[in-house]
Amino acid sequence: MGHHDAPLSYEEMLQAFKDALDRVLSGAVLPPTAATFNLTLTLCLLDIAHAVRQGRRTQSVVTRACEAFAEYAADEAVRPPIPAGRSKLVT
Repeated sequence: MGHHDAPLSYEEMLQAFKDALDRVLSGAVLPPTAATFNLTLTLCLLDIAHAVRQGRRTQSVVTRACEAFAEYAADEAVRPPIPAGRSKLVT
């Protein structure tokens, strides 16, 4: 998501998470929409992909990913939008 894009709604974030979760549970790679996720959520999704590849149970890692999504969505909901033309980096 570029700095000129409008922030995603909760429903859009949830749909992106569900799509990413479905993909990693089926053994596919993360979709491009997962690039908007924070590091914690991304790592949780990659843990799921790793467990699937190894044939391990995924219940605990899926639970962690859901918790990480809830925190990510809550953080995004309170973050003020960045005005167009302004960088996300503060120097």
